[in-house]
Amino acid sequence: MLNNAIAKLLQTKILSGEYPPGEALPGQRVLAAELGVSRPALREALSVLETLGLIDIRQARGVFVPDPKNMATSSTCEVSRRTREVFQFRLAAEPYAAAMASRLRSNDDLERLKGTLYRMRYALDEGQLIDAVQEDFNFHHIIFSILQNSIFTDTRRRTATDIHSAQCKPLRNKEEVMKPLEEHQQIINAIRDQSPERASAAMAYHIRAAAIRGGLSNDDI
Repeated sequence: MLNNAIAKLLQTKILSGEYPPGEALPGQRVLAAELGVSRPALREALSVLETLGLIDIRQARGVFVPDPKNMATSSTCEVSRRTREVFQFRLAAEPYAAAMASRLRSNDDLERLKGTLYRMRYALDEGQLIDAVQEDFNFHHIIFSILQNSIFTDTRRRTATDIHSAQCKPLRNKEEVMKPLEEHQQIINAIRDQSPERASAAMAYHIRAAAIRGGLSNDDI
């Protein structure tokens, strides 16, 4: 995805200190020209970075790299109605999908799930949040694909952009950024053991925990 590539390039510049904490990025017109991309594509990439907490878009002032020294210790972010709807949908659909996957999975499916966990851990260790979000997305996509149910896969495909965006929000919570790895491992263990009840419960726990890390409350889901 082009926008992911743009976001990753900007993330690298931020992590390397080319855009220091507390400083503004170049204006969008200049930045788009420097990167050789269109302004709409740049705006979408900036939106991804903002959702991850890597930049702060201030209306009429510009785009800034947050300074950790000036940030509150708690991770709070505005949660849109669409984000609530995404997590409500996920909580309804994904525990069932995990239960079914535990019955239908092959050894190759297990290896694919383990691969996403390995790559997500590496990305988080390296501070590469965009890659981590993609591997998180891939993990859940693989579970849906195991079912070989076109209704499930088509529905997920139509909502992929909203799901991807919602999966960014929990990673703003820096204190619990590694938690999804533990939760994914529990889901994999249940699918490996072909335990539908455990797989469903582990997935439901994971979706609820991710929603709360993303700024929702128990009442929202």
